[in-house]
Amino acid sequence: MDKTNEKKNSLENKKELTQENIEQTKPKVKEQNKEDLGGERKRKQPNELSTKEEKQTLKKKIEQGSTTKVPLSHPFAPIVDKDCETLILGTFPSIKSFENTFYYGHPRNVFWKILSELFCEDLTKYKTKNDLNQARRKMVLDHHIAIWDCIGVAKRKKSNSLDSSLVTQRPNEIPKLLRSHPNLQTLCFTSRNAQNLFKKHFPLINLKQHVFPSPSPAYQRMNYEQKRDGFKKILQKIGLIESSSLNSRSRSKFVNTDTNSNEKRLKQKSIMDFFPKNKNKKK
Repeated sequence: MDKTNEKKNSLENKKELTQENIEQTKPKVKEQNKEDLGGERKRKQPNELSTKEEKQTLKKKIEQGSTTKVPLSHPFAPIVDKDCETLILGTFPSIKSFENTFYYGHPRNVFWKILSELFCEDLTKYKTKNDLNQARRKMVLDHHIAIWDCIGVAKRKKSNSLDSSLVTQRPNEIPKLLRSHPNLQTLCFTSRNAQNLFKKHFPLINLKQHVFPSPSPAYQRMNYEQKRDGFKKILQKIGLIESSSLNSRSRSKFVNTDTNSNEKRLKQKSIMDFFPKNKNKKK
């Protein structure tokens, strides 16, 4: 009897041990699963960080206007006031213009250099970007010039500033601007592309139109002097620059600078005064 009891006890003990082992192994499996899941989460964290970095870089590219992934909205309001009579239109700001937060902001774009020379304004004395942009704004408004672009929303096919890389999503509300500023009666375009865009989207607007030589560094068919002279002819035609603003050589053709000849004329006039004038006597 004792032996049989011992065997039963040993079997029961073995069952208890096996159950304890099973119970012990169950939470271990769960813990291992948790650890595995935690490992997977840890592995996923770098991916999450990379997506955050991608979002940040995309945001920077949008601010810089260089992204090709999403459409870009025009970053500047039009430069205009109630006295403006001429509206200068471009296509869309370049990447450098996005970075410098102003129209025609590429350092090799000669738009502001030409206007400052023709209007006799010294813009080189302004050292900060903000002061320079404010001086540019004041210069054009003082000459009753407004500035804007044809495209309001565009997408770049390539990460460059070429007009050929732009896909227009939506034009700017130029008719609304013209209605709110009725003194704007003349349109000037800084390239033939800008004029073509305007005609495509606003064919019913019938105002005087002029096309400047493109001030962009991408347009290399003309040098600086040729571009400046092209601007000058149009601004003279509009009446923003006096046609008498010529160089000294051309002035000599129209103004008699010979002092001796002037003195001779004065002497002749004074001598003739001594002779009595013939009077018809009445009979």
